[in-house]
Amino acid sequence: MGVQPSFLFLLAFAQIFILIITCVWFQYDDTYTTPIEFTKYTTQEEYEELFQETPYLDPTTERYFLYFINISLLILIGIGLRLSYLWNYSRSGLCYTFFITVFCLQFTIVCNALFEQSNDGEFSKYKLSLTTLIEGLFGSLTMVIAFGALLGRITLLQLFVVAVFGCFGYSLNRYITILHYGAIDLGGSMLIHMFGSIYGITISFFISKMKSLNHRMNASEAITDIFSLIGTLFMWILFPSLNAALAIPSGKYRAIINTFFALVTCTLIVYAMSLLFHKFKFSVIDVRNSTLAGGVAIATCAHLYISPIGSLIIGLVTGFFVAIGTSLLQPTLKQIIGFQDTVGVGTLHLIPGIIGGFSGMIATAIGENDKTVYNGAYENIFPKGDDQLKYQFICLVTSLGMAILFGIISGFVIRFFSIKPRNYFNDSEHFLEESFDFSSQKSSPKPNQQLKNNNLKNKESSKFEFKPDHHSEDHQLNSSLTEFSSDNK
Repeated sequence: MGVQPSFLFLLAFAQIFILIITCVWFQYDDTYTTPIEFTKYTTQEEYEELFQETPYLDPTTERYFLYFINISLLILIGIGLRLSYLWNYSRSGLCYTFFITVFCLQFTIVCNALFEQSNDGEFSKYKLSLTTLIEGLFGSLTMVIAFGALLGRITLLQLFVVAVFGCFGYSLNRYITILHYGAIDLGGSMLIHMFGSIYGITISFFISKMKSLNHRMNASEAITDIFSLIGTLFMWILFPSLNAALAIPSGKYRAIINTFFALVTCTLIVYAMSLLFHKFKFSVIDVRNSTLAGGVAIATCAHLYISPIGSLIIGLVTGFFVAIGTSLLQPTLKQIIGFQDTVGVGTLHLIPGIIGGFSGMIATAIGENDKTVYNGAYENIFPKGDDQLKYQFICLVTSLGMAILFGIISGFVIRFFSIKPRNYFNDSEHFLEESFDFSSQKSSPKPNQQLKNNNLKNKESSKFEFKPDHHSEDHQLNSSLTEFSSDNK
């Protein structure tokens, strides 16, 4: 049995709906038709004065397109390879990541447009820009994170339902916290990482079964570990682009530097902790799941003045707690309460996301005490002024509550068509088991299937073989020696 036919009907309905919305509602943003190059202005001050330090409008198309490419690579190549570490589920890990990304990119843009125009109080043609696409990728990233908690235990139909509810919940949470309250979270410690991880973990409680605990196929092999580590390296390199994409022009360089410093110290402390927890041997799980946590934790405040030492401390603290969570906390919860988080999004995204929320509050308090460091851009960076700290805390609590709420709704819906235990961490029913033989120009079975066929033939032929008694081996040995001696003569 392959993918459920109902999935195809739901997908077709959703795509037709998006096509209609795009046709009647969306248009190009004319601002990007006549880009003005930064090199035409002699100073940074003239450039920032013209475009008023807004993070959502920059006519330099090439700049945003570069960020769009980097974030796309981070999701599709980085996370896609990371989720392909299961030895019998690697195709689904990569292909389903691709599917979630392209669908959620469209649907998130539609949901964001709905809430943005409802916030403005009027509905007119919605203008598409490169920042619109980046915001859509943020929604895709949120759902891919949620998918990591459910990897191997969810069907494509269930995943589609999770993506629909999740994108709507993400956009609603963004509208409440960012557009309505005025909180700042450009890198998404709370809106993306914390929301996505809690959303996926909440759903996991609805589909978790004891038969999936310690499942024999919930494992990796050497080659899949290598691919997952390559994905981790891609994410490590591209993380500064994720945190700097929507920062104001004068804050982009701070976001890149701070993210890099946090990643460096987090990686080093994770390597050290891995040796301590595993008898002076490295764990691939630690390297894959924990070295990126520094970039998650600093995402909220990466573009702010936290000083280089501040970013180093954030990475150090985050790496310490995440290493403990990966090596001790997650296995303990799995054994005690049957907690299942396949990839470990709780340690890579949830814990650093919470740390990032509080780091943003500390950076906000520092900014309130010394506004001069922002060179007159304080009001543009902190829309709520001296009340910003309060709204940062509201953003943290609201994101937590919204993720749990939509996770409960999604989990309740998808539990009615759950996957059978025999199909856990196994995607053989959803993909063709054929390869192409170029020598014969015919389709031939894969090596594993050929081996199974040979074993089957051997078993059938063994039924008719003569089975000698216990003296037959001695007789065969004596015959062989006689033949050998006669040959020598």
